[in-house]
Amino acid sequence: MDKAETSSGIFEEVKFNYAMANIKDTSGEKKIRRWYHDVINRRCNMKSIKTVLLGIMFIMFMVLISESNVVKVKAGNKVGLNYNTTYNTYDVTGDGVADKLILTTSMPAGDLYKKLTVYVNDQEALTEEGWYFYADTYIPYIYLLYMDNGKILMYIHLGGDNDDGPMRIYEYQSGTMQLVADLEKDFGSVGYHVYSSIKDVGKDTLNVEISGMSYAIAGLRFNVTYKYVGGKLKLTGKTHKIKSYDANYKSGKSYLTAKKKITLYKDKTTKKKLKKFAKGTKIKFSKIYVSGSKVSYYGKTKSGKKGWFKSKKGTYGTFKESLYAG
Repeated sequence: MDKAETSSGIFEEVKFNYAMANIKDTSGEKKIRRWYHDVINRRCNMKSIKTVLLGIMFIMFMVLISESNVVKVKAGNKVGLNYNTTYNTYDVTGDGVADKLILTTSMPAGDLYKKLTVYVNDQEALTEEGWYFYADTYIPYIYLLYMDNGKILMYIHLGGDNDDGPMRIYEYQSGTMQLVADLEKDFGSVGYHVYSSIKDVGKDTLNVEISGMSYAIAGLRFNVTYKYVGGKLKLTGKTHKIKSYDANYKSGKSYLTAKKKITLYKDKTTKKKLKKFAKGTKIKFSKIYVSGSKVSYYGKTKSGKKGWFKSKKGTYGTFKESLYAG
């Protein structure tokens, strides 16, 4: 029933009741009309208010449904993701609401992929290509990292043969995945087959293990710390404690024997020579310095001399116990 039909019905009924009461007042009908219009306006206003309230309730309901779908990942944790998979339960953008995350790849031949595309809420946020990589569903190469400061990062390692490939960390900003750290760029100068592994997610820091086949002493592992500052992850230092290195297939920090004369330097920049040591000198390393293409190792000889050993591509094969592979 529309407003006109409602008006006619109510007005006629009011007129009838008014006449039956034998009220003889020339202004009566005008009063009735004013009263009626007041009633109709109140009804229409109430209808409008009800419509608005129902709309608000619907929006709140949809928000509650969306939030209820969010998997609440505890701060300080990471979540492994797989290629060619759609996720609808993780917050990626940092607004506390579940996002639609899709990871797609192209497969040119065999089990090798060449392109990774990341979609967030049906919008392309990142494309990585130009490198052949494997998609091992048993070992996640992509992680969401939930920091204590509320930042949500995405670690991507496109590992191909010997796990070689880009190692980068991104953050969703303004509709795209923005690069906040490039681990391959930071530590690729250490040697061959450099690999990274996220060990700890802190308040505003990430502890990462770097491993690989170093030029100087072959198999090597050391930990580094990145801190989130101004929208980027920055290394807290350039000198890092060595966790272990391989000697005769055994992991540890044992003495290595020089197969030829070696030179130790006074500091990590290797600008000033300390002394040359004869073939057969035994030395144990405890620190590594990495700054762009410059790499050096802090060591102590069995005779007690301390200094820095300069590393470069031509230094492999310097020590008897170091065994290279790959």
